[in-house]
Amino acid sequence: NNHDVEGIKGKRGIFFSESHTIIGKLVLNKLQSVADCFEKFYSFSHPVGKVDATLNVTNLLIRTILIPKGATHFRILNHISSISDYEYSDLTRCYEASSGFNAKSAFKYSEYTKIDVALTADMKAEFPVGTIVDDACTIIQCMGIEFYSSTNGKDFLPLIGGSVKVIDVY
Repeated sequence: NNHDVEGIKGKRGIFFSESHTIIGKLVLNKLQSVADCFEKFYSFSHPVGKVDATLNVTNLLIRTILIPKGATHFRILNHISSISDYEYSDLTRCYEASSGFNAKSAFKYSEYTKIDVALTADMKAEFPVGTIVDDACTIIQCMGIEFYSSTNGKDFLPLIGGSVKVIDVY
């Protein structure tokens, strides 16, 4: 809330809608940076209404050094989450979300892909039809990768070694 210059300290608003640059630099797990290695393989887009986001992955082939031991397959995740600005309420004596669309999320996974096969996929994560995202709400788009082990081609057990990265804030 240091960006709110009006009001009494301790009661100033928290405006995520004015802090996109700061949120975009958020590191979700500094020990797992596999997703950082894929920047040249994806692009992303979203409409002005902020109700969905598309992740386009083209010819992604994962380097062997990045693959956890025992992994046979992987999936790419396109995830969007909403975070509202917050204002202090003297009535409740706590911070309250300025938008009713706070803390909502949507996601889309790619198909399970064999480790040695290049993935090309378009994944559109979208909020339910009729959703309206107001200006007091910020959308954070993340791209992630998860690794799996498959024993019979039908059951996929998740493995440690995946990661998630913030790719857009709007």
